[in-house]
Amino acid sequence: MKCVAKLVILCSVLACAPIFSPLAEATVSTTAPRNDYIGTNTTAVYNYTFKVFAATDLRVTQRGTANVETTLVYPTDYTVTGVGKATGGTITLTAGNLATSYALTIRFDRTPRQSTDLRNQGSFFPETHETKFDELTRYSQQNKDVLDRAVHLPETEAGTTAATTLPAAAARASKFLAWDSSGNVIAAAGTSANLGPVSPFINTLLDDTDAAAARATLGADIVQSYTKAGLPAAGIAGRLARVTDNIRGLWMDTGTQWVSLSSGELRVGDFGAIGDDSTDNQSALQAAIVAAQDFGQVLVLDNPRGIYRHSAPLVISKAITIRGSSGNRPRIKATNAAANNITIDMVSGVNTDFHLDGLTLDGGLNGIEIVPTTNGVYYDRFSSFRDLYIGNHANAGIKGTSGTGGSGQMIGSKHHNVVIQGGAYGFWFEGDDILGSVEWNGLRISGTTTAAVHLKETGANPWPNTRFVNPIIEANNKVGFDLYGVKVSLINPHFETNGSDAGPYADIRMDGDGSASCDVNVEGGYFSTSSANQSNVRIFFAANKMTLNISGSNAGAASIINANDKITSSSIQLLNNNNDFTVSNFSGGSFSNLNPGALSFRGGQLQSFLVGFVATAGNVTQHTVTALSSVADTIGLASKISGASTTLQNTPLVSNVVNFTTGVGILASNKHIVLFDVASQYDDQFSIMSAAVVRNSTGTALNVRPLLSSDNVNGTTRYRLALHFANATTDAAFLMDALGVSKYVYVTVQAWVR
Repeated sequence: MKCVAKLVILCSVLACAPIFSPLAEATVSTTAPRNDYIGTNTTAVYNYTFKVFAATDLRVTQRGTANVETTLVYPTDYTVTGVGKATGGTITLTAGNLATSYALTIRFDRTPRQSTDLRNQGSFFPETHETKFDELTRYSQQNKDVLDRAVHLPETEAGTTAATTLPAAAARASKFLAWDSSGNVIAAAGTSANLGPVSPFINTLLDDTDAAAARATLGADIVQSYTKAGLPAAGIAGRLARVTDNIRGLWMDTGTQWVSLSSGELRVGDFGAIGDDSTDNQSALQAAIVAAQDFGQVLVLDNPRGIYRHSAPLVISKAITIRGSSGNRPRIKATNAAANNITIDMVSGVNTDFHLDGLTLDGGLNGIEIVPTTNGVYYDRFSSFRDLYIGNHANAGIKGTSGTGGSGQMIGSKHHNVVIQGGAYGFWFEGDDILGSVEWNGLRISGTTTAAVHLKETGANPWPNTRFVNPIIEANNKVGFDLYGVKVSLINPHFETNGSDAGPYADIRMDGDGSASCDVNVEGGYFSTSSANQSNVRIFFAANKMTLNISGSNAGAASIINANDKITSSSIQLLNNNNDFTVSNFSGGSFSNLNPGALSFRGGQLQSFLVGFVATAGNVTQHTVTALSSVADTIGLASKISGASTTLQNTPLVSNVVNFTTGVGILASNKHIVLFDVASQYDDQFSIMSAAVVRNSTGTALNVRPLLSSDNVNGTTRYRLALHFANATTDAAFLMDALGVSKYVYVTVQAWVR
């Protein structure tokens, strides 16, 4: 009995022995089951510091320097030691050392499962329970490691399904992850309609279809470099490239081909313009103008005899030079008679210059119109029109108006050799201080139906002095210069056969009906009326002070019509003019109502004559002298120029210290100087002289300058009139004894003769 009891007790003790076995070690760390390393190319063995239950419980990821992650495969890419140990173990990379700067991550990644079956009233196995508890803890740590690297809502936001649930795959395919105005997740196509709070500028960027369009939106001037042969196909107008061979430098895609910007010139032909008098070149010409403005290039019409038709105004909005081919004037032809040929409409807020050189402008409402501006743009002293022919326009050859405060002015510019034919006006300028201190040299206007030049100041003060040097105003139906409240100087003007329509009209019409006074100064020149209704000068409605100075001119039929007492002392002067100056309808027609000194004269006679030089069949120069003045011969040129004749006679080579009897001779020592013989030796016999070439068939543009020669002839001082001839372009001397067979030169000369 005792033995049986002992056996039962022993069995009970043995059965309960596990309860009293040593405690299992704590196998789960409080840290995340993860290790990270950066390679140094010195080892292939790396530790992991947490317990795993199988070699497959590890996830090993490698990231190279290209930032591409690769998940390594067990056991192909690595081997494992230390499975089941609480302190972890190692992995060994089968490919060898981890390369320098490569990243390696080892973390716990066990597939969740429950393979242990614990039954009711079964035996208690502590190690088995410990292992399962470790697994559960590791699962929690594994999930926490992933969640810590996920996107979260803020701690204080409760969150909703709409805020965290993605749209279905079909709804989010090829779209952006975005949030709407309520903060809920959406799939966005990339436009502001469904992208949420996007600025208008970003919206214009998001709908760009390629890099070129995006650069254009951003204003990014990214210039790529190519060889000439390697340039991409043309087709994106305005695109730039840098060429490293051939013509090195900047090139531009015109939309049809690449052109070099390094030569300083662009050619309209490169933009597809064809001067065939058939093709509408509107788009090509405007594109060429824009490109030349943007890149600071000279724009050349490269077909020297081309006729470039276009159907809408060509607009100049920035500084530019447009010129014809060398020695030619290609034609820009407007086919729309109701629109301008060229419109100048500057858009920048600074002084801007433009140059039109060597062109023919054919047709349009206005040949050139300078439109009003509102931003203080001034066309400064470097602007110029040079060697232009303007015709077949309906209104004005050149039209200009100013905006508020005088914006749109032309200040201090100089213009040369502009020919305007036909239309209602040659020039038409109106505005507040629009045209100041401008010089027009060699202007020629004919065939207008209203006025050759119409200038009107609308402000309170006259423009700064505008000069017209050697203008030729001829065969205009009504008025030559139509002037309202302006300050103008006419230097050696030539007026001929104007005013063919029933008048009264005038070569110069002054009107004070504007808000500013009118000041006109005439120096030299020639006036020839075509009808009894035509006056040389007429003054109308003098509401403000009028000042007229005429010196050294043959102007005669000057008249004041309907003037009032604003004409003050010495405001009307005819200096060195022997012709009548008449006044009518002045305060009831009474001459005595003029203020004292309102008309003043100075003694003397203006002599005007025409001298012609013609080369015979043997290339011998001959000359003729014809008086143009109506002054009696007793004080006329016949008594002042010895041997002058209206009949052609040979022009000899002469010496300045010897008398000659042919009236005119060519100075042997300087054959570009023509000398006139005189009958007497007064020191002031000739003065206030001017001269102008009126006919010339030599093929060389000429300038002529009058001189007063003082010479000792046989012991007596002689004062003689002389003419100096020079090439107008080069200023080189032009020899008068070699004109060329059948060539001729005619010059008008005006001189004050005592």
